[in-house]
Amino acid sequence: MTERYQTALGKRHKFLREEVLKLNLRTMATLYGMPKVATLEDCEAGLDEFPKNSMQQLEDYFFIRREYIEEGTTPRFRTFLLSRESCLDLLKAGFSPYVLTTADEPERRAAMPFHILFCKEERGMWRSVQADRSGYFMSTGGGKHNGVCLISALRDFGKTASAVSFLRCGKDHWQKLESFEGYYNISMYGFAGMADYHAHDLFDEWYNEYNTSCKQWEGMMKSRKNTETGGSASESNKLPLTQTVETEDVENHSETMIQARQGPNAMPIMLTGINSQVQKTHFEDFSGHQFERLVLAYALRGEWTDAEWIGEVGADGGRDILCSERDGSTTVIACANFKQLTIAKVVSDLKKISTNQGSLPNQVIVVGGGQVSAALRAKIKEAATALGFKKCRVWSGVELEERIRRENEHLLERFCHGVPFPETKAELGQLAIGKRSQ
Repeated sequence: MTERYQTALGKRHKFLREEVLKLNLRTMATLYGMPKVATLEDCEAGLDEFPKNSMQQLEDYFFIRREYIEEGTTPRFRTFLLSRESCLDLLKAGFSPYVLTTADEPERRAAMPFHILFCKEERGMWRSVQADRSGYFMSTGGGKHNGVCLISALRDFGKTASAVSFLRCGKDHWQKLESFEGYYNISMYGFAGMADYHAHDLFDEWYNEYNTSCKQWEGMMKSRKNTETGGSASESNKLPLTQTVETEDVENHSETMIQARQGPNAMPIMLTGINSQVQKTHFEDFSGHQFERLVLAYALRGEWTDAEWIGEVGADGGRDILCSERDGSTTVIACANFKQLTIAKVVSDLKKISTNQGSLPNQVIVVGGGQVSAALRAKIKEAATALGFKKCRVWSGVELEERIRRENEHLLERFCHGVPFPETKAELGQLAIGKRSQ
């Protein structure tokens, strides 16, 4: 016999209130605006139906997924999209940022992964929400960018790295964080004495690098504005077209010379102070969604007249991005951001493309986030030919990076270093002027 909806909902609510949120009947009834505790007791017992506005309050206040409330499907909690804007909104709403790291598993500890949470105690209740992806302190690419999202929000909000709590958690807590099912730990219980000072130091270095870069950028823009309006900039703000910035090497105590170019489309650069060599971009730190969006951004600015992100919400039939050629033909880009690209994965995608599209595209491009051997490259092209594709190109992660650097290097600043892309009409106009002047 199927259990009545309001009975099942009452049981789920009681479990959530008692075992997860750790709230008594009176506190929860007050949140819902119920004058009598007995009203809430009847709802949890299945004798009465929860008011619709009460379930909406539960969903909004504790970031509970509607699917869990209505159907009992996991995960219970929502995550938030990790971006500067989302972090800034949470800071403005009075939430405090936490960065959680793992105290166990030496291999993981070496890579220094972290998860970002925002928490707040309000009306005697604990509220928390977890970011939708993790970061890595040992990364210089996407893993670092995820941390810079929080840093840029802190700076905009007038806060420093000291506003963040850095805590090491044990295996059980870490597994819950890694599942992205919505981590909830009332008052961050169980972390007393487990502050992660090493993570704090690394984050502080990132913050200072970003802050320095932003100040240089702001000084350059102020100098340019004064020049354009006929004013005279102060001596401290007068910067040459090419400025040499000296930073101290953290490990070798040597000085690194970094060129910071001034121009109408210049953007803040993360000055790492490690060395002057251009380091590889770690696309493996990107989620599949992030990687596809970067490739889409490149395609929209590349050799095609238009590009559509077919794979944005899944069910793409292997066609992550569909590009239009000037002669009316099409190109399909299949993104495969794996540490090790396999022929089985690529052939599977190629078969989907060949069967799910009315006619075969003029060419297919397989873009990997990592290395692609000569043997694998040959096998991919052989498989594409066998399936009827006229042309097949394969780009490794390094090849993608160099294409972006050659044509649209600002995309790497946007996606890897947390530098926001111009959004307003005026900012876009300045970017266009800069592009034409190069």
